Amino acid sequence: MQMHEAEEWPTWSDDAMPPAHLEPPRSESTVIENQEFGGIFSRLLSQTYRDLSLAEAAEAATTDVASGAFARKEVSRRDANDPSRTDFEKVQVIDIERRWVVGFDLDGGDGATSPLDVAVRCELDHVRARTELWLNQPDLPFGTFLALNLRTYTDGDKAQQDRVLSKLQAALSTALPLVELYEDTVGNIHRKMMDESNRVEYRITKVPFSNSSIAAEVRQLLRDRVYKDLNDEEANDAIKNIMAERSELPYIDIVSWLSTPVSPLAVKTLLDPLIESWTAAKSDPRQKARYWKNRKARPLGEFIPLPQEQLTAALRGWFTGRAIGLIDVGAAQRPPFRILGGSQTADPKWMKFPDAFLSDVTDPSDFGALVLESLSLAIALAPQTRNASLAPFVELIKLGMSDPTDPANEVLNYGTPHPAVKDWIDNGSITLRSTSEQALDSLIEASGDGAERRARLQKFFTQNREVFESSMNLYLEESVKRNRDALNGPP
Repeated sequence: MQMHEAEEWPTWSDDAMPPAHLEPPRSESTVIENQEFGGIFSRLLSQTYRDLSLAEAAEAATTDVASGAFARKEVSRRDANDPSRTDFEKVQVIDIERRWVVGFDLDGGDGATSPLDVAVRCELDHVRARTELWLNQPDLPFGTFLALNLRTYTDGDKAQQDRVLSKLQAALSTALPLVELYEDTVGNIHRKMMDESNRVEYRITKVPFSNSSIAAEVRQLLRDRVYKDLNDEEANDAIKNIMAERSELPYIDIVSWLSTPVSPLAVKTLLDPLIESWTAAKSDPRQKARYWKNRKARPLGEFIPLPQEQLTAALRGWFTGRAIGLIDVGAAQRPPFRILGGSQTADPKWMKFPDAFLSDVTDPSDFGALVLESLSLAIALAPQTRNASLAPFVELIKLGMSDPTDPANEVLNYGTPHPAVKDWIDNGSITLRSTSEQALDSLIEASGDGAERRARLQKFFTQNREVFESSMNLYLEESVKRNRDALNGPP
């Protein structure tokens, strides 16, 4: 036994907190706050020993519990047939379990002898058992206080009733799903959830306040917070079903969940940590590698979060933009790359793709793939940038469409060139309606007539396709067929 664990009265003050391992989890809301227990204990101790100071009362309680004097007193005053007497007998410090009987002779016979068996209960578990029994004596202030439950607590003064109501309100708030949403994104994606009152549904166990002094207030609180979407008759039936008369219920369980499935793009508590980690890692290649390790489980064509027809249009837009001067990779060929959006509108504007890519590749032929791979970053950044991070990708897809201004135009169908491509073929440059921005010089020779420029543009696309096809075939033949493990690394 570790005697030092119980060798003296614990240090206790009115503002003392209970030991950390006894504190309830943060998901629970208790009627009495942790910091109040010290003051309540001191008050009840003083009420138990009214004629003593607090220090003297602490010493008297220690003596009563350590010596078991209260247990001996209760044993002596209770009838032998009283079932509760056994509880006190079990915690006495010294208890005779078998009495001593001396051997004797009577009429020549041999008398039976019996040794004396005495139980000495001084171990820590024994002290704890005596303490619990001492605290729960019904005729003491501690026992009266510990016998209270949620229902009987509200039979007290108005302050206790108000406390229970405020705690119930706090519990309903604490029970809200541990998810913070982006308000703007919720409004764009989930119209039903724009009204915050429609976001959460509750399930509540029995509430033991049916005939209590706060019954009306509890019913109104449940009506306003939990059953707000029901009509009066349905709400009253639901409230009646959970309002219980049983007073012994020790707690109320409250569970809540979001009323509808929510897109990850609207979940602030999901995306913010990802972006914070990326911001810290993107400037250091080693940290970026650790950040990105094991996070992509599909080939690039399946990893990019776009439908296949939009992915096709984006790739078409990339090569088109590079060819006619609408995409800028800079002289150093390092991010951020730019795209000239709205080239056929009155307000053309250069838009930046993400300022760092997930992969470190310097081959210009892979720049389009790097940009599309970074779309996942742009999506994660969208709520923080009010969708500005997605704007260049939208323009990239539009640039790969025949006529992005026509709602009926299919994304995948490319029967005629994009208007900017037509403009370049006809004029050898992009004619902008505003002089605030300028397109770059095209990668293709722009001299000659429209037919010559069309032929050069077609040759540019054909050569690029042949280069990629040749590179893929070489990769499959030289790397993958010889070593399947090569699929684990970049091509």
